[in-house]
Amino acid sequence: MCFQGKDDPAQNLRWLVYFSICLLSASFAGCFKDIEAPSCETLAQCPATPMFYNVCEENYCFFSDACKHSPPLPEDMCCPDFEGDRTNDSDCVSDVSLQGEVSTPAMLGSKIVVSANVLKNDKALVVLYLLDSKLNVQERVEVGRCSMCDRLLPVVVSNSGLVYVAHSQGVKAFAYAEENRLEMKRDISGDAPQGNLVALSPSKVLWPVSVNAVVVYDEVSGGKKVVEAVEPSRSGDTVQSLVANNFYGIMVTSLGDARILELEAPRFYALQDVSHIIFALPFERTLYAFSADGTVSAIELTSGRKRWDVALDGEVMSNPILDRFGNIFVATRQGIYKIVDKGMDVEKSKTILDQFPAPSFLFITDKTRLMLVSQDKIVSFIPQGKDSFVKGLWFSTSFQVNTAPAVFLNRIWVPSSSGHLFVFLFGENLEQGGFCAPFGGTMNSSFVASKGN
Repeated sequence: MCFQGKDDPAQNLRWLVYFSICLLSASFAGCFKDIEAPSCETLAQCPATPMFYNVCEENYCFFSDACKHSPPLPEDMCCPDFEGDRTNDSDCVSDVSLQGEVSTPAMLGSKIVVSANVLKNDKALVVLYLLDSKLNVQERVEVGRCSMCDRLLPVVVSNSGLVYVAHSQGVKAFAYAEENRLEMKRDISGDAPQGNLVALSPSKVLWPVSVNAVVVYDEVSGGKKVVEAVEPSRSGDTVQSLVANNFYGIMVTSLGDARILELEAPRFYALQDVSHIIFALPFERTLYAFSADGTVSAIELTSGRKRWDVALDGEVMSNPILDRFGNIFVATRQGIYKIVDKGMDVEKSKTILDQFPAPSFLFITDKTRLMLVSQDKIVSFIPQGKDSFVKGLWFSTSFQVNTAPAVFLNRIWVPSSSGHLFVFLFGENLEQGGFCAPFGGTMNSSFVASKGN
């Protein structure tokens, strides 16, 4: 490099700095072009990943600190981390239009799977959709006739990565194949589900075939065992829901009874001394039974002994949920309760917040932020002190929520009866390792909604 005129060391240094900056800028510009940032036209097209993209800028998805602290404004390509009303921030909401009545979605690797009851040529079919993280439909599979067309039975994804779907002739299992396809791996005919399926670790899948029988399917051997009840059910009783952990399955019936399935040496029997149950929450070898009037009972499943009862104010409005310490949370008409099991005793505390209609669906984050989805709102509650909460961010919805949402990848996925799957985005600080599933790790087994309920 040559400089004309008098040699000036300071001038030379300035030129060297200038050209160094130019070279570095050019170098970084080349590097930036190689960054595999997802492309986008709107923020809603940014994929659902563990790294929360909160801005669509120059047709690429990014995380921006500037966006994180900006006010919530519509169509500014930004979804900020904001505590308060986000209803009008259209950048934080997206949806995909499918067909039929959509059930609760589930994750399949980086993909999303969801089923729907679809009317075709006067026949009601179960259809399975495969979506990518941008909500593009990659495949649509007609599984078979629906067995319970007045109810939406969600898919479940097992530890082995198989997607189990109920239909009128039994259950089919699909695996993700190359080129964004689903391939049927198993056709388990007979014993059609009369309620939701549950996938357990490491290799069991359960489903009820009546109030008096549950199928235990072994993924490894392909064996199917129907475990029949010791006592017959009451006349007119039907399956309401099935939940399970690795020790026990708990069936709640439409007449408020609970039936226990022992998994170690399969046995199926009626639980005594409790009635009018609407939710069951198994935790290790204890069952927490929630009655409609607000009574909660802790029952030792090994002996059937009741350890305690506690009365909550108001009718139970949501599913109960556990945090990572074993504390229980549930919403009633009077507020949100925290229940702490002390062995032979129990502690309860209440935070009076909004009044919630039924059904309401409750989730919790690793930081104990509660997320409650009711018929027309999605509301979060932030811990304040040891036992109380304050209202955080929320959305009002333009549709009625009757089917259980799912929570994963910083998003709440809300199905609707209109055929839409809505997705609501939240800030990166809400996840920190992932949301807990309803019922403390019992994935995709919490609710089955009936039409019109």
